[in-house]
Amino acid sequence: MSASNCPRATVHASNCPRPILILIEAMHLPPKDSQTFKKINTLCRTIFSNNHCIYAWGDIKQELAKFYKYNLFNKNDIDQIKPKNIQDEFKEWFHENYPSSPYVQIKANETYSLQMAIYLTFNQWLDKRMTLANWGCGIDLTLHTISIPRQFINIKKIIIEDEQEYRRLMTIYALNDCLAVTQLAQQTNSKKIINNHS
Repeated sequence: MSASNCPRATVHASNCPRPILILIEAMHLPPKDSQTFKKINTLCRTIFSNNHCIYAWGDIKQELAKFYKYNLFNKNDIDQIKPKNIQDEFKEWFHENYPSSPYVQIKANETYSLQMAIYLTFNQWLDKRMTLANWGCGIDLTLHTISIPRQFINIKKIIIEDEQEYRRLMTIYALNDCLAVTQLAQQTNSKKIINNHS
């Protein structure tokens, strides 16, 4: 299964330059008539509104459209944002600053992966192993989504520990993914834009 075919389960939001990261597990939302859901909905509509500048790796409007079905925000909300495609900005920045690099993507439709951009810019490895993880499992341990079939009850403790570690790795992946975009936005010409919006 490719990353683009995976069901969307988490919304990642980051506030620059000192980010506050919020992970919303869209597949594990409270009932729509609950106060908690209404507060999450209000938060999302506030973030994705009022000409707020939203940084993303790729087309944020296309990515967020996959979440409309959860009723956290809608197309009208998303149409109000000022999207900043850091992937496009990175390509331009990299070409200007490293024109002789063997990694320069020459064709117009060629893009850099987030992992490659982090490597080229900071000489760091961005672990993307959890890209194809089962995000519907619920990363919040208080959701109690870990189930153990009867035939494995004798190794219950090991299974729970493994599942907790799996969810910990998923959480780290989601946070690092968000922070990577923030780092690249600050590194590229977006730095002045970030300062204007803080």
